[in-house]
Amino acid sequence: MTTDIDTAVARVRAEVPAAYWQTTSDCHGPAPAYTSPDGAIRQLRPSSGPVFAARTPAGEVIIKPGRGTAFAVREHTGLQVLARHVPVPATALHYQGENTTLIAEHLDAVPLRDLAVTDPAAFEHVLGDLCARLVHLATATAAARPYREQDADHSLQTPAVLSGWVEDLARRMRPWWNHPLHLNGQPTQLTCAGLVHLARRSLAPGTHLAYNTGDLHLGNVLVDRADPRRWRVIDAEFAGLRDLDQSLSKLVGSCLKHTGLLSEPAATVPAGIVDITCTLAGPLAERLLATPWLLDRFEGLPVVRGRILGLLLPDLFFRLTPPDAPGPGGPYGLAALALGARMTGHGPGR
Repeated sequence: MTTDIDTAVARVRAEVPAAYWQTTSDCHGPAPAYTSPDGAIRQLRPSSGPVFAARTPAGEVIIKPGRGTAFAVREHTGLQVLARHVPVPATALHYQGENTTLIAEHLDAVPLRDLAVTDPAAFEHVLGDLCARLVHLATATAAARPYREQDADHSLQTPAVLSGWVEDLARRMRPWWNHPLHLNGQPTQLTCAGLVHLARRSLAPGTHLAYNTGDLHLGNVLVDRADPRRWRVIDAEFAGLRDLDQSLSKLVGSCLKHTGLLSEPAATVPAGIVDITCTLAGPLAERLLATPWLLDRFEGLPVVRGRILGLLLPDLFFRLTPPDAPGPGGPYGLAALALGARMTGHGPGR
């Protein structure tokens, strides 16, 4: 730690208005982001925990005040555990009175999600490397004792929250309850009712825990701009033992939500079916979103693919279906659900 970092932390805490410190709800709406008049302080991720980049004479650093000392310490120690298996940024804890701040190295990098369209080869290489390292992480940290719900760590998406999302979806789908889902002219072997029942069953405790960041999505994997072979996993404030199926459902869901490989979704309800169409952007999209390619990377782990789809359903519905969308759900959400079925091995691939 240097006096320059002391100054930067003090400036963030003193200068950033209260509106930018508020813990935002987990919702669709945008959140405000702060930039100082001289550009020396920039809020990077207006999320439930504000994160800032601060310019110092020695270069930029990342300042994450977080939700308090417990969260800052948890993220710092969580990254130390992860560092044995996956690349992570260097971090330190900065104490000042009652305030504890996580300091991290600034990375000249882009989120992995952005490479899916702009550099598919680099995207696939990094995603494959990430999966291989996650297999090692899960194998090394898997809980040997029988699963107990109280042993698992939960982020803001608790089982109670997910259950509420499932019941919202059930109400939305009731008029089409027994309609099968078709994707681009092919059946998915699922009905609206079957999806809801699968999701309800999947919310029960799983059978396996393994260490994870807690919020593993493709926006939290940063790839070096100059060398795409160098990448880091960030954001470990919820790191700990996690439901393995749920961790992988987040990764599958991120491929559907964040990569831009899915376009032109549409949904109609002709003759007793929910007919979904969409366009996939090239060979990478066909392989990643229309086949079990991703989950095949985790073959050998105690993974339940049907349960991954069930856990994926409430997240996709909540994130991709606007509250005022007509029918059983917005076309983007329905297309993502149908592709999620393909990604978990339900129904034929294209």
